[in-house]
Order: sequence, then structure tokens, then C-alpha cells
Amino acid sequence: MKRQIFIAGMLLVLIAGSLSAQDLRPFEPAPPRPMPESEVRCPFPTTLRIPGGSIATPVATEFPASIRTIVAGSVWNQTAPNKAFGHTFRFPVMPRECCLWTSAVLTVNVKALQNAVKGNSDASNDSVNVYSGGVALGQQIPWAAGAGANATKTVTFQIAASALTTGMVSIYVQDDTAVVSAELTLSGCCLTKRCTDTVIDVSTGSANGTAIPTGTMDARWTVKAPGSSPVAQAVAINRSSTSWVAPPLTAQWINSTQPSMVGLYVYKFSFDLGKEFPERDCKLTVQYTADNDVKLQMDGNPAFATSSPPNSFNIFHTGSTSVSPAVGTHVLTANVSNLSGPTGLLLTGKVVCTCGTRVMTAAAAHKMQ
Repeated sequence: MKRQIFIAGMLLVLIAGSLSAQDLRPFEPAPPRPMPESEVRCPFPTTLRIPGGSIATPVATEFPASIRTIVAGSVWNQTAPNKAFGHTFRFPVMPRECCLWTSAVLTVNVKALQNAVKGNSDASNDSVNVYSGGVALGQQIPWAAGAGANATKTVTFQIAASALTTGMVSIYVQDDTAVVSAELTLSGCCLTKRCTDTVIDVSTGSANGTAIPTGTMDARWTVKAPGSSPVAQAVAINRSSTSWVAPPLTAQWINSTQPSMVGLYVYKFSFDLGKEFPERDCKLTVQYTADNDVKLQMDGNPAFATSSPPNSFNIFHTGSTSVSPAVGTHVLTANVSNLSGPTGLLLTGKVVCTCGTRVMTAAAAHKMQ
């Protein structure tokens, strides 16, 4: 029993000493745990297939110096032996912003131009070779076991991401074998969906860029007339005076079903920019006119454009504002004050979002390789 108590006491002393020593050392976090391959998922895969085409285009510097001259003048599906073949596939180093190539497969269809007898210096010793930046990536000998003239075969090469950073992959095939066709298929991974420029037409009395008939409800613009009038869809109207600007073929004047009340008419146009591309730059540019005063606002911010008599409705005015953030729902508001008589709003314009430049972090790039 005494011996057991002694051992237990010694263990306590050692543990306490260890804890004390650890307290004196600076904190050292554990190294990050490598993510198992089964847990790595690409959010948005992408693929690019590049056929060899009809004209061989070898880039000399892609091949070792010893074969650069003999691949010049290469021809697909050649018929005469004793002529080497070379071709270079070209592709963008990055598929698009926030993307990397992660692998590729090169498929080469070949044909023996003469009998291939194992061990002879005929088609049997021809090799299919792959290069990137002049560095050999792989080699296969399709007729090593022998074959008859005109025999065909398909050989494939798996290419790692590290060999896809130059934007070029090349093939070289020795002289008694024809290359019937070849195709490079690249696989990549993107952190986001492909960003595309977005254009939203905000014109009044318009459907897909064409003016709607007068008397028709505008499905996109709402209006609240003065007083206790409810919010309703705006209506396309004829201009009430020859002094009003004539509408273009793409738009119409709009108003409510109560077009002559004195007071404030509030027109609204809502649009959704989605949530996937916050890096875009978005801008609204408009031409507008109204009877009488008008103030244009984006998302309730201070007015970015105004007009008032005597030139409120007989000429087009211009205005623009940024739309930020480049995601979610936004509201364009036109506050039109009617002083007397008929009133209305005519506006043409677009929200244009252009994709910005995005930079992938090193950690994200490494994770995708």
C-alpha cells in the first residue's frame, strides 16, 4: 500500500511540474489538421474541352531543344512515315476570377503507319510524349507489344494542377505513327459562380425594351396618389399636352388612375441584384421628365436628381447614382409634386452592374489544388 501511495504521489508531482512548466512557456497552438480529401468539396466546378483542331500549331519553346525543328510543319492524321508530330494546346491560366485548374486529361488517338514488330526500329518504338513548359509530363509507347499497319489506339494522360500554370500543354509523337485527333479536357474549381454583367431596364411603361400600350398597367412601377389613395400599379398614359416630352419607342408616360390630384405622387420601382456577386460595380443612369416637380432617390437616400418648372416636363433631364451594395433588393423612387392639372412621369434608364476584379487567397488556392 505504501508503495502504491508513493507512486501516486510521484505522479502528482510530475503532473504538477509539467503543468507548471507549460504555464511558463508561451502558448503554442497545435498545427492545423490536414483536411481529408473526402472532405474537400469544390463549390462551383468548371470544365473546358479543347479539341486539337484541324491545323497543328506546335510552340517550339514548349519542346526540348532536340526536337523543336522536327515538329515544325506537323500535320494531323499524316499518311507518310518518318515524320514527327507536335501540337500545343493553349488555354487561360485561370478559367476566370476566383478559379484555378485542378487537373486535366489529355486524350490522343493514334494510328500505326506501318507494321510494328516488337523489338524492331519501326512503329513499335514510337512514343507519345506530353510536355508543359519544356518539362516532360509523361510518355506512352502504344505499339510496344506490336501491331499491324493502320492499327489504331487511344492513349490518355492524367495531368496535375502544377503542370497547368503555363497555359500550354504539348504533345510530341514519333515518326511512324499518325495522330488522328487529340483533346485536352481541363477541370477547375471556382469559389463563386461565374460573375456576369447585369443590366436592368427601369424605364416607365416598358416591357422588355418596348413601350406598352396606353391604358395598360405597368407591371413594374407602382404609384401612390396624394392623400389616402392606396399603392397601385401605374398606368401607361398618353401625354396630356404637346409641351410634354414625346416618349421614345421604348417607354411611356405613366400615372395613377387619379391623374389630376394636387399633391405628391410617389412612384416606386423595386429590383433585386441577387446575393452572389457583391464585388460588382453597379450604377443607375436615367433620363427623366415629369409634371411638375420631381426628385429621384435610391433606397431612400437624398435625391440624386431633381427638376422643377419651368423646364420640368418639356425636356429630358439626366441623372445617375451608384447602387450599393451590389446585392439584394433596391428601390428607385420618383417623388412628383403636382401643382395643378394633369400629371405624369416619363423615365428611361438602366441599372448596369459590371464584374470587378477578385483576388483568390493563397489558402483558398492551395486548398483547391
